[in-house]
Amino acid sequence: MSKIETINFFSENYGCRSCFNNSQIRKNFQPFQLANIEGPQPRWIGKNYFESQKKICLMLINPGSGPNTPDHEWEPLKLLSQEKSENRKIDLWEQLMEVNKKGMPQWGYWESLYLDRFGFNDRDKLDEICFMNKMLCAAWHPNKEGKLENAYNPRSLENCFKRQSSSLLKILSPKNLIFSGKETIASILKKPKELSMSEVNSSKDLSLKNFRKSLGPNSRELDPSDVKDEIRICLDHDARYFFMGHYGRSVSGEDYNDVDIIRGQIGI
Repeated sequence: MSKIETINFFSENYGCRSCFNNSQIRKNFQPFQLANIEGPQPRWIGKNYFESQKKICLMLINPGSGPNTPDHEWEPLKLLSQEKSENRKIDLWEQLMEVNKKGMPQWGYWESLYLDRFGFNDRDKLDEICFMNKMLCAAWHPNKEGKLENAYNPRSLENCFKRQSSSLLKILSPKNLIFSGKETIASILKKPKELSMSEVNSSKDLSLKNFRKSLGPNSRELDPSDVKDEIRICLDHDARYFFMGHYGRSVSGEDYNDVDIIRGQIGI
């Protein structure tokens, strides 16, 4: 798989709106609305990722819909969907990667947790990793006060993965896949250990504290047999799977500890 296949994936699937105005995908009984940035959004994919030895990919939940990256900066995403020239597509893609590079320091604790703590803030190392979301689009829904907020739920994550993001995961084909955040972790596990329920149907069923405890203080690696087949068939048989906490308005010491453990296990 290659960079141009990734570019073409986002170019060809810009028009997907499967999670919107969908009677099966609701929050507070309201269908999801298109956010200010429309279409599946790429996250950072380093220019040397496909040639890197470790091929590390972090899978998160969905793009936020906040004001930290101005709407107009994502205009190359729409233009990418209209472009036929491969050289022009590559140019637009580089613009999108620059949007990500400039945006990451503004996205809550993203830079602190995923770049600084992992040691990926060095440009050469940053160029060898990638990020993706399980749900590729930003979405809104009105809260009780009528204010629009970021929207996702288990059905939207599964719908996007079935229709779109599984194809992206196949293209990226990481050797080391790190699931970040309770919602992402809950959506990819079969029957986790040490849970109050035998089946994880949402992040509310998943105790990250208990899950960490079940694997011990020195491991955040998942047994591949605990990962859903729909994930595993996208990757080579020797791929490794890890889990960790999530960035946001705050992070805990346990989230940083997850990173330290994973760094040791992968050898970063």
